Amino acid sequence: QDKTCLPMASDARDLSLPALPHGKAAFLTKLVLVLVAAFPAEGFFWYTGPAASEVQFRPNYRRFSDIQRAVILEKRSASRSPALNRAEIQKVCGQYEDVTICPEKGIHNLCLDLPLCEDGEYERCEMPQLPEDPEQGNSSAQWTLWEASLNKSSIALAQKKNFTIADLLTYKAAQTQLDACEVCSIYHKGRNCVVGKDAVTSSEACAAETDDCFCSWTSGLSLAEKDHQVLDGHHRWAAIQLLSHDEEALSPGARLDAFMGQPIEVWDYRATVEEIRQLAGTVKTVARSDCDEFLSDDAEVGSSAHRLAVPGILAASFFLALS
Repeated sequence: QDKTCLPMASDARDLSLPALPHGKAAFLTKLVLVLVAAFPAEGFFWYTGPAASEVQFRPNYRRFSDIQRAVILEKRSASRSPALNRAEIQKVCGQYEDVTICPEKGIHNLCLDLPLCEDGEYERCEMPQLPEDPEQGNSSAQWTLWEASLNKSSIALAQKKNFTIADLLTYKAAQTQLDACEVCSIYHKGRNCVVGKDAVTSSEACAAETDDCFCSWTSGLSLAEKDHQVLDGHHRWAAIQLLSHDEEALSPGARLDAFMGQPIEVWDYRATVEEIRQLAGTVKTVARSDCDEFLSDDAEVGSSAHRLAVPGILAASFFLALS
């Protein structure tokens, strides 16, 4: 009769968990375990990038658009006016006041800081950069092809339509991404046009760009009439939004009313944003930006509270490891 042979005690394997090390090894082991718990590999990341000088971290989402959507939706319930004022604008734009050249990569998204993109649906690279009719006497192959495509699709375009700044600011952003450096730089230059001067900058002063003044409201703005959104010129539009909420540059009352009421010209497409996007996709000469210009979700700037929490978590981890 066969019998199962059992190993002798001396041959038996010890299947119990190994004991934790003691002394310095125990301290290091605990420290590593606590840090892993505080910063799991797929949960939080910290990063020091070109748009920040301090340690940052933010929850890791699978897509960058997800992190945008999460933050933007948090702000959607708040009204725009209380969130946009000189103090809040300066918190974000102060670091770009003396910038002369903005980075082409690692761009920080201003939509995560200020309520400018609550109605946006598209990333910047999904939006076309539309050609404009050249000045009289000049020609443009890009415009010729684009105009032919508009005519073929029966999309009407009102060129240089008379608007006011107040009219323009009733339109919403179609994008979910705005280059913080670019918008803030335009805002600061627009501020130079009105601070200590008339609220309405003359066309001669705008053309001369004296005192580092740039009138972003005079050109480069294309709108989608059917869904009341900005098509092209988002960064100019956003800079004008910021300036209109800067109570130091344009104090509420006569100065602000004068600024908001000044006439401007826009390109008004009688179409939706999606209709123009689809049409632009069929015209090879219509440009788009690169989709990797903005910071990835892992590197994006978190809230001030999150950034301040990092040293606290590390300190807590250290003392827990000592216990």
